[in-house]
Amino acid sequence: MIIDNKKIGESAVDYLSYAFIRVINVLTHFAKNDTGVCVDGEIEVYSGAAMTKESLYSEIQVQIKGTLKKPSGSGSVKYRVNVTDLEKYLMSYDGVLYFVVFMDKSLNLRQIYYKQYLPYDIREALRRSKAEGQVTLTERFYPLPDDPLQLRRLCMEFVSDQRKQKGIDEACFLMPGELESSEIKFEKIELSKTFYSDEFPISLKPFETGAYLYGTAQGGKRYVLERIGSLEMIQSTSSHTLKAGDYECEAVANVGEDRDGRFLTVGGISIRLGETGTIKFVERGGFRNRLRDARLFRGFARSGELFSTAPSLAEWAPSTIQTLMTSIIVLALVRSSSRSWTFSGWYQTGTPRSFLGKISARLADWVRGSWTVSTSRSAATAKT
Repeated sequence: MIIDNKKIGESAVDYLSYAFIRVINVLTHFAKNDTGVCVDGEIEVYSGAAMTKESLYSEIQVQIKGTLKKPSGSGSVKYRVNVTDLEKYLMSYDGVLYFVVFMDKSLNLRQIYYKQYLPYDIREALRRSKAEGQVTLTERFYPLPDDPLQLRRLCMEFVSDQRKQKGIDEACFLMPGELESSEIKFEKIELSKTFYSDEFPISLKPFETGAYLYGTAQGGKRYVLERIGSLEMIQSTSSHTLKAGDYECEAVANVGEDRDGRFLTVGGISIRLGETGTIKFVERGGFRNRLRDARLFRGFARSGELFSTAPSLAEWAPSTIQTLMTSIIVLALVRSSSRSWTFSGWYQTGTPRSFLGKISARLADWVRGSWTVSTSRSAATAKT
């Protein structure tokens, strides 16, 4: 059965409109009859849930394509984009969000993919097209998030970066590889990302929508230095006073997240949060470091408590209660008046606080029994 392109386009618009329906601060206005020369509508972005003239933040122009082809590739797809369209996106709109909606032959949705075309991205693509002498470019598109917060972040940051890049001279857009060879002295280099209240501060999630690196040179001249794609790992390294049981020491801790989940490492001690928790201990470093790690690990295993005097370690796990409730028992972290955090108890969702004390009394046994606890005398350690 042959399906008319108008029907394919109409279905693509409907699916994309539905994808944004749970984003409380946006309104979509997409054309079904494809009357636009270069774009197919816009997304109105508001500063809050109230959609008034006063709270209108901006409008994002969009391009929507529908196809019955089966997407190839695991994490992304390639799609051909017209170079003339890219030129118009830059000249007339200062950027667009480009969507490709993949459907099967019965018009059932397979997946929606997207690509940001801000001035930096368009200029980079146009440079490639001139070098290759092509009228179309094969571009890589990524799955559109289905999380409303991620879509909200995508829209808000698109507008923010669009405003930062608008009006910057073409020579001030440094393409991939040019930053390393540049002799420009920057007084300030900045990167901005949106973090929501329930998100882990050192998290990969905010970077799933990408980010742009900006620089300010002497005299206040602004540059767009680079686009940062999705990260494989993010971590923070700092010194802390740690206490486990009756043992206290100074140590360097690494707190972060990679594709396997969140982690905390102190010397040879590695604590990882995932669908199942994992605690590992290996001998690592010189004698003093190995002795410190062994005493710290023993104190943690016996008492079930790990204190830190710095808030950055404390921020490692508040949201685990929300994001890691895949098993019956989850980790509860309770903040004390001394700005330290402790593994204070394990409880079932909805469990009364009176029951928490009984669980806390059995914490050490739970650590040994419910987590994977392994020790090794080998100097090797898992890469985090």
